[in-house]
Amino acid sequence: MTDRADTESVTGLLIADGSDPALPIVFASSGFELVTGYSAAEVRGQNPRFLQGPDTDPRAVATIRQAIGEGREAATTVLNYRADGTPFWNELTIAPERTERGEIVRWVAVMRDVTDRMQQAARLHELSYFDRLTGLANREALHDALRSALHRARVHDRECALMVIDLEEFGHVNRGHGREVGDVVLREAADRLQSLVRPNDTLARTDGDEFTLLLTDVPDNAGEVALELSQRLLAALREPFGADGLKIELRANVGIGVFPGAMTTQELVDHAQRAVDIARDSGRPVHLFEPRPARMLVVADEAFDPRSYFDELGDVLAGGTITCELEPVVRLSDGSIAGYEALARGPEGSALHTPMRLRACAEAAGRLEQLDWACRRAAVAAAESAGLPDGTTLYVNVTTATLGDLPDAGEAGDRFDIVLDVAIDDVEAGAADAVRGAARWQARGGRIAVDDVGAGTHALGLLPLMSPDVVKLDLTRIHKHAPSERARLAAAVAALGDRTGAQVMVEAIESDADLVTAQALGAKLGSGRLFKDAAGKTGPSRRSVVAPSPASDPFAAITAVSPARAVAPPVAAEAMALAELRAQHGDGVVVLSVIADPELLDGERCARLRAIARNSPLVALFGDNLGSEPVAGATGVQLSGDDDLRGRWSLVVLGADVALAVAVEEDGPDSCRLAQTTDPSAVVAAARSLLPRL
Repeated sequence: MTDRADTESVTGLLIADGSDPALPIVFASSGFELVTGYSAAEVRGQNPRFLQGPDTDPRAVATIRQAIGEGREAATTVLNYRADGTPFWNELTIAPERTERGEIVRWVAVMRDVTDRMQQAARLHELSYFDRLTGLANREALHDALRSALHRARVHDRECALMVIDLEEFGHVNRGHGREVGDVVLREAADRLQSLVRPNDTLARTDGDEFTLLLTDVPDNAGEVALELSQRLLAALREPFGADGLKIELRANVGIGVFPGAMTTQELVDHAQRAVDIARDSGRPVHLFEPRPARMLVVADEAFDPRSYFDELGDVLAGGTITCELEPVVRLSDGSIAGYEALARGPEGSALHTPMRLRACAEAAGRLEQLDWACRRAAVAAAESAGLPDGTTLYVNVTTATLGDLPDAGEAGDRFDIVLDVAIDDVEAGAADAVRGAARWQARGGRIAVDDVGAGTHALGLLPLMSPDVVKLDLTRIHKHAPSERARLAAAVAALGDRTGAQVMVEAIESDADLVTAQALGAKLGSGRLFKDAAGKTGPSRRSVVAPSPASDPFAAITAVSPARAVAPPVAAEAMALAELRAQHGDGVVVLSVIADPELLDGERCARLRAIARNSPLVALFGDNLGSEPVAGATGVQLSGDDDLRGRWSLVVLGADVALAVAVEEDGPDSCRLAQTTDPSAVVAAARSLLPRL
């Protein structure tokens, strides 16, 4: 018999009867017997699913089932089980055999044991995410944990703390006793620290003599919790370390940053690092970084009170004294000008000269719409004054509150291609307003850009709903990411471009190295100091926008591209569960679900939805008597009494790398109609049919 270690070179073959819905096995090759340990005789007549087991991924099973249901080929890698109960990774390909009339008579499955390859991949993942010396998480793993922790904290109103633990002058240990002794001390230090850490917190080795601890899901007073823990950590490290018969003593410093206080992952890292530097320099072993108190409004400095400048704002808006600086946007392929970013400012010498102060004052005064309109007029005036040709593209910043509702800029405004530019944070804070506003502006022939993308893939699931013409990546944000996160972001933005036709633009390009990064990210457009003196003819092309006819509900949106089929209720329930599982493994997906009956929110479904909400910018559940937050992190939406969606069931999942929609309608007591699609345009239409109810 062939040794199991050699089975990767063996190909197994199974043939099932395609005319029988049970798909019984009619043939199993000797290769199948070698790989699985089953004989052909004992598997004949069984459905191949008997190879599945407790850890088989339902997503892989769903891939196979969907292909069989649609009568097409499919390939996946699935965890199966041998006759002796041991698991193995099966690289599986299935294909139908048809008669001349197109009827399926057989299903042929080709399988190969790829366990060694998968284990090697798992080992590479472990090396990528764990420190080899101590076994702790590394910087890459900490970055991923930070991103998830801050999202959960925002959604569930919790706090986080990041603690940098620096072993002071540890280099003396290596120089005085040798690196092997130093490694022993580091491993023991890691063990001592790990013994004081909760299971849900993350301890990482982030530098040769530096550890970082992330405290997550703290109800309140995260700074005080971290300060108390710091004393226990320092006490553990003060005990002498025994290595090679030596007694080695260490001193350590702890720097603490907290959320809220820091509002982004990079800001939290910066605060903790600055805190440990202060602790080291001051001679006090622990320091909690406390930023200046934040105000309700985003302002440029603490001394600025926007309420004191309402009268001046009125004069600025009435007098038309807002000006615009035009910054070139170039095509990275040849350096030619593709348009200009219009950067609005208040009058020179005024307290409202800077864009941040100007916008903060307008927000406090409730005059954002007037400010956005004034900025648009100022952009047009600047373009005219500069003698820019007709059709030049101007990027003008607006908020989601005014997106799509701005009055026309007059006859002069019609000469230019006005692209309304809204920040990604603004989109996430007001998703429904952003989508509706974008649709209104695009219906008028306008174009949309989404700005400041680069904090991560978290909010990208919202963008297909807006169909932006331009996605603008902020290079200063991107540079703060680990290489793997930059790769994920680039892939997500590229997928969005493929799906919507959006162009990618990179801002803040200041050097040739930045230019290389921008091109590697797939950007076609760019702006920044490197192009400050760009000159040349502008020749942007406008996109012709035709507003699509909106679907009335998800079922209508799906069946417009894919007919529904009659199924038993358990089949529909399984289809919905599989879609939820796919959403659970997506990155920053938007999930909108109509719940036919509150009883459908059982423990298993609630657990899946909670897991989705932890990493989603928007999870909304529509139904009757669901409450404002039926599942932690999800928004409940009460349907009106005459809403046709009452009593129906649907799920829409939309993200940077996934688009799927499922809808179910009753068709009698024991039957229902199931509609499914992965067509991106249909999924977007299904989502848009629900957003007005938010």
